[in-house]
Amino acid sequence: MRRAAVVLFAVATVATLALVSVLVANAAADAYRHDVDARLTALANDGSTSFDREVERVEARARGLANDPDVARALASSNRSELERIATPGISFWRKGRRLAGDEPGRTPSITRAFRVGSAGEVRAELPLDTTLEGSLERAAGPHPPDRLVLAVGGGDLPRTGTGDGRASDAPVRATAVQLVRNRPDARLVAITPLAAVDAAADRRRQRVLVAAVATVLTLLAAVGAVAVWRSRRYRAARSARVELDRRHVREALSLVGDALAASHDTEALLPVIVQTAMEAAGATEARLLRGDEEVVRAGRRSSSRAPLVLALGTDDDGNPLRLLIYSPGGGPSDDARELAEWFVSQAAIALENARLHGIVKRQAVTDDLTGLANRRRFVEALEAELNRAERFGTELAVVIGDLDDFKSINDRFGHEFGNDVLRAVGDLLRESSRDVDVAARLGGEEFAMLLPQTDLEGGAAAAERLREGLAGLSLPSPDGGRLRVTASFGVASYPPTASVDHLLRLADSALYQAKAEGKDRVQSG
Repeated sequence: MRRAAVVLFAVATVATLALVSVLVANAAADAYRHDVDARLTALANDGSTSFDREVERVEARARGLANDPDVARALASSNRSELERIATPGISFWRKGRRLAGDEPGRTPSITRAFRVGSAGEVRAELPLDTTLEGSLERAAGPHPPDRLVLAVGGGDLPRTGTGDGRASDAPVRATAVQLVRNRPDARLVAITPLAAVDAAADRRRQRVLVAAVATVLTLLAAVGAVAVWRSRRYRAARSARVELDRRHVREALSLVGDALAASHDTEALLPVIVQTAMEAAGATEARLLRGDEEVVRAGRRSSSRAPLVLALGTDDDGNPLRLLIYSPGGGPSDDARELAEWFVSQAAIALENARLHGIVKRQAVTDDLTGLANRRRFVEALEAELNRAERFGTELAVVIGDLDDFKSINDRFGHEFGNDVLRAVGDLLRESSRDVDVAARLGGEEFAMLLPQTDLEGGAAAAERLREGLAGLSLPSPDGGRLRVTASFGVASYPPTASVDHLLRLADSALYQAKAEGKDRVQSG
């Protein structure tokens, strides 16, 4: 009866662990798809930023012509030849609703900007939404194959906004779309990648994790069984040959556990397994793991022995020593048990160090190397999460995007190394000005951003103004022996009313460009 109960318990345990392994593998595949969506979102946003710069360039050219006295005189006198001489590609001149000179409106969908020239007429600039622009935006964003950027106008099989599945050139794709201009919901930029490649990579990750999980389960079960057999045999047989044979079996089982630990990168999940297995290997009744002087894990029942075997497990991320205290009845573990425990803990220490280094690499993937702030990928992920939370709980959030004024001249005058010093100083200022819930990021180049949860538009503008004043108050020693003062322009947007990540960033970016156009060193709300 007892044996049947043990068998049933073992079957139930294995079934439960198998289910957990499948769930973990599926979660790993879902995490990969989430990473793909984040990558496509970042690519689409980069392309959208480049598009905004193209529109700004076209607007600046048309605005300059609209303010040109020669253009005003030529329009007033309907001097076509003079206007044709002045016109550049994409520019046309109009008077009383008729085109006098310049490019004819094309059949390709385009973005048009018009500027009045007093009462004489207007200057129109046209940016065609064609393959030339598509190629330019893709080159600027620099996607890694097989990712691509495509311009989509009208219907089709690609998403209107957000992320979803679609078709491009009759092939299924995963896609993230952003609307390019507010008054043209049909015009959008779409980052795509083949869906087959995504599914195949997700399946490979699922299989790898599933194999690793199953191997871990089996090795843990084998280790526990081997330790139990070893302990039973040790007490039943005293002859050295038998003991040596059992020790070899346990060492082999513990080696499998060590391999399984080495394949894991979750430090907190490793610690209880290490403590429990080390206690079993030592034939002890209690084990405690200390981080510094703080107990973080306890296994077994409290032992009457207060003379533990102390084994070092390295340090944590903050440099605190990790110590494993193993309590054995009867005055401490035998020499054999001590040797096994020490050997296993040495393997576990290597696994913990690998997990710690993996964590460092993982953090570096979402951190800007120069400033230590969050990078664009981390900022967009945090913004998506905070926007979802704000929608769910009815709270507010604000986004601030800042860009250093005339930063190119600093690099040209003093060199890029000093320019990097300036960027680091700005990063320090943002970090010091952030609350614990805020996310400060460097989006790239001289562009920075702040995510401010539970903050409305007015509060975001106030925070941006404090940043502007703090930056203007910095006085940095320059290589020529003088002092350099740096200014920045800021754009602010908020939720509500803006209800999507893409729109929120585009609105803040537009406000930033308006601040630049109005003289720089100022804050503009979108």
